[in-house]
Amino acid sequence: MVGVFFSIALLACGDPEPVKGSGGLSQDYLPVDGQFSAFIPAENPDGATLWLLTEPDLWTLKLGPRWADASEWAIWSVDSADGLLLNDQALLPARPETGWVSENQDGDFGETEILNIGQATAWYGTFPVAATLETTGSPLDGEQVLALGLGLVVFEVGGERWELAYYE
Repeated sequence: MVGVFFSIALLACGDPEPVKGSGGLSQDYLPVDGQFSAFIPAENPDGATLWLLTEPDLWTLKLGPRWADASEWAIWSVDSADGLLLNDQALLPARPETGWVSENQDGDFGETEILNIGQATAWYGTFPVAATLETTGSPLDGEQVLALGLGLVVFEVGGERWELAYYE
């Protein structure tokens, strides 16, 4: 009887609730190496497709109907040794938290603020844990959303919002 009570007591304790606005480690928001994703313009879902291939130190983007036929659109350098740097812009610290702000040291790049860590919705669906960022002064300028275990699901560049439509 004592064993049953002890087991029930342990189950009732469970894991502690995560701290609101805290989101684990920055590596948890990175896509897996070799992940292949397709993004569509939020304002025109039937428009051009932007393809993203992620590698450990490089993310390649192509614009076109299929990856094989698409033209190179951008290549972003990635550094995830201590947080997440994309083209030398800090997107996430090692331990992301709501309210974090980073100004890049040399002034050539913009600023990033973590607006929220929580649920986010994109064309593909709703993600229970995501870091929603606001970036200024870099190629990524606007709202960016990185979902836990998946990576980018929304990003803004050149005044256009792109949302995840597919990944493998």
